[in-house]
Amino acid sequence: MCSVQQPSEEQHVVDAVKDWLTTKIPLSAHGTVIITSRRRESIQGQRGLEVQQIDNDEAEQLLFKSAKPDFSKFTLEECEREKEAAGRIVQKLEYMPLAIVFMFAKYDLEVKVTHLISKKWKVGKHDRSVFAAWDLSFKAIQNQNPRAAELLLLCGFMDNNDICQELLQRGMKLPKDVKRQDRDASFSIHPLIHIWTQWKLKMEPEKYTKRVTEAFLMVASATDIPASKREVKDWVFERRILPHIIAVERQMKILAVENEEILEAIDCLHNVYRQHGY
Repeated sequence: MCSVQQPSEEQHVVDAVKDWLTTKIPLSAHGTVIITSRRRESIQGQRGLEVQQIDNDEAEQLLFKSAKPDFSKFTLEECEREKEAAGRIVQKLEYMPLAIVFMFAKYDLEVKVTHLISKKWKVGKHDRSVFAAWDLSFKAIQNQNPRAAELLLLCGFMDNNDICQELLQRGMKLPKDVKRQDRDASFSIHPLIHIWTQWKLKMEPEKYTKRVTEAFLMVASATDIPASKREVKDWVFERRILPHIIAVERQMKILAVENEEILEAIDCLHNVYRQHGY
């Protein structure tokens, strides 16, 4: 949520809401709360305004602004070809601004069109276009920083909010001399990207099983603290990561994979549940 200060009032913007927040918003005689959501049902009788879809020309302008092609180096024929390719891209992306902005990854436009047309995305109408665009951006991340790409896929099976550095530090058993900016430092993953990470791997069952298992074992490892060494800070840490524990355990139940290492991890997580009254 972001706040915009005005001389006479305060305006709040709450983005990507899943559920109606009426009960969580304090009443006030001044100020404005603007809530955005992709879900029409989130309005629930309240006054809503549907943002209209941008048209073809606006979509192409947004794409070129994001891709930043140097038209001064193109011939007239090449400029026409790029414009035609841009039209095909924005049409394929259903003129969604979020999907179009993702397209700035370092691929020439024709390659992007070929990639998008060749894929058969099996998700919802609007999500499909975003997933296609993000798939291209993910390839750019893989090329620039493979370890970051691997971490993103791993985090896709945890809860998408408050993925803290301490969880990764403990779970991956990083050396104690690895510097952390802040014990409370964390990041979140946009819900749509979070869904994409799981959907992407589901197309490759072996990789999907491998990633789920890695995420499960990593979270369990972060909570593997001998009773004799437990401190208050460990209890606080466990309480904080309970959403991640629940998320990875749910994924493992779906897979129904068991071996000695996984059974030990299950015992470790169940001990956490007991410690916190679950």
